[in-house]
Amino acid sequence: MSDKRPTTIPAYFDYLDADLLKRYLNYFGKIKPRSRTGLSQKQQAALSTAIKRARHLALVPFVTEYIDEGRPQRPREGGGYRNNDRRDR
Repeated sequence: MSDKRPTTIPAYFDYLDADLLKRYLNYFGKIKPRSRTGLSQKQQAALSTAIKRARHLALVPFVTEYIDEGRPQRPREGGGYRNNDRRDR
């Protein structure tokens, strides 16, 4: 695994602690799975609830950009359509 598990797991995930919650998000802003975080099912559910509350209060972003992590941005082809046939409709 390329991601390292956090060394200390808090007893309670506070939704106001954005720095702690960002450690459990990947660079797309998605919640990391239990296999990567090393949390129990109960802890992962509490983490998920805290992240969703923090997102609702705009403390943690819903999605992030590639540019934030220094990765090249993917080119978008077709103007956001999956296939070019939809433009004719």
